[in-house]
Amino acid sequence: LDTSSEIQVFSDWTLSTITLSLNDVTLKLRRPKRETCPWTIVHSDLPDVSELGSFDKNIPNLAAARNKLKSQVQILERAWWNLKEIDENCYVLDPLVPKPCHLFRQIYLTSSLSMFIRINALYPMDVPEIKFLGSDIEVELKKDVVSRNLHNWDPGCDFIDNMSMLLNIDTFPKKEEVKKETSMEEHRGAISDEECCICFSLESDDETLPDKICNNNKCRRHFHTSCLLQWLQTIAGNHVVFDHIYGSCPNCRENISCYIK
Repeated sequence: LDTSSEIQVFSDWTLSTITLSLNDVTLKLRRPKRETCPWTIVHSDLPDVSELGSFDKNIPNLAAARNKLKSQVQILERAWWNLKEIDENCYVLDPLVPKPCHLFRQIYLTSSLSMFIRINALYPMDVPEIKFLGSDIEVELKKDVVSRNLHNWDPGCDFIDNMSMLLNIDTFPKKEEVKKETSMEEHRGAISDEECCICFSLESDDETLPDKICNNNKCRRHFHTSCLLQWLQTIAGNHVVFDHIYGSCPNCRENISCYIK
């Protein structure tokens, strides 16, 4: 393996496992038992981007692994830079510990609204995939704002500035500010529980956070979409209209709806 490039190479003392590292992105391979067998990838920090062609589980040699690692890191650098801007300027709810393989972020906007974004790896300065999560009312209001501002998106501007323009806000809420406000609300007796009101957990079985919030200002309980959907489907008389099921909030009994996946 030619190590003259900036890629670092590490190995255990038996040379049975090789780790390639470039800009904190690692690729770990297991040594084949026979020389004619390909190397097996046991860990990769790279995201699964179909357009780039994901690493095969088995690759012919270390040189091929090195070249593919270097190529994909170079392509993904701009996307990672945009995500770094988000991490530095926003309160990121998910992932809790961002890694290079994560090309998405769920960002806190208000106590009843968050935004999920996924950056296009090949066109990182274009408008990302956006989905709002929270109470129906706030979701619809924010979707209208984005629709009105979408034509002003400028690929030549900083990503975070474009996001601020799109949402029509000056700055994003910071984690420290949110925690301080939450602490004051709790002191006054306000409910600020972010766990799902049905399963009483923060993360669901598929590791998603609660993404549905009751519209009732006096309730504002959080739910995993999967939990709320199952709850509403078990109650006779709830109606399904345009891929949504309508029923009552499990906590306050106000009207609530859920998208049927």
